[in-house]
Amino acid sequence: MSIYSNIDKYIDYFSNTNREFCIIVSGYPEYEDELYNFIDEVYKSDLLKKDYRPYLESLEDSEELFNIIGTEEIIEYIDMADFETVKALLTYYVRWHRFDDEAWEWVAETGIFFKLLNRIKEIVG
Repeated sequence: MSIYSNIDKYIDYFSNTNREFCIIVSGYPEYEDELYNFIDEVYKSDLLKKDYRPYLESLEDSEELFNIIGTEEIIEYIDMADFETVKALLTYYVRWHRFDDEAWEWVAETGIFFKLLNRIKEIVG
């Protein structure tokens, strides 16, 4: 199975932004298995963009982008993003977890994963 064959499943999973995507256990977030499965599939797919940071920095509107990347305003930006930009944003959010243990929870609860997956589906069909 690939991320593309499971995209509808993950869109459905991330559509409920009121769910608890993780709980805190001994001071650390423990995510739902489905979220871990999603992250694993992203890592195994061609959706990760190795040069995501330089790519995002090279965009004409990069200053605006980096001002909103940590806010819910990014959702509107995703609507207009091309495939390479969507991949770079997905990579940014997946890897953000390395710097903030609770990052995926925020990204899931704000609907960013949901929006990125819908945009991918819209672009690739």
